[in-house]
Amino acid sequence: QPSVLPRTPVARPDQRAATPSRYWSSPRVGGISLLLGSAAASTVAVYFALAMRDTAREERAWAAATSALPSSQREVWDTGGANLQARGEREQALTWVCGGLAVATATTGVWLLLRAPRAAEPPAWSLGVDPHAARATYSTRF
Repeated sequence: QPSVLPRTPVARPDQRAATPSRYWSSPRVGGISLLLGSAAASTVAVYFALAMRDTAREERAWAAATSALPSSQREVWDTGGANLQARGEREQALTWVCGGLAVATATTGVWLLLRAPRAAEPPAWSLGVDPHAARATYSTRF
């Protein structure tokens, strides 16, 4: 005779261990990736900031050298100084762009990590023994 009550599936401990862990969810991976990108962008920003500082030193040296020259030679030195000034402005712009990008990606990465769903179980180590077999199982879940 057919049963009147519907059958409900019973969760066994073996099934729970077989489900994939949700620790590495898309928001978590995206957040970590954005934080790594932020670290790279801030490194580039620091590089251009140091290059800008060196260019400013060279500009001051060109200005000091230009003031001591006669006016006939000063034009050549002024052209070199203008090139240094343009290079310094480019480095300053790149410093601001990379620094802003680093802040934006770090903020977004932290926001994604905070909004990532909590894992059902934290990463854990487990050691189990099957009582019906003569073997032990070892598993790591992340």
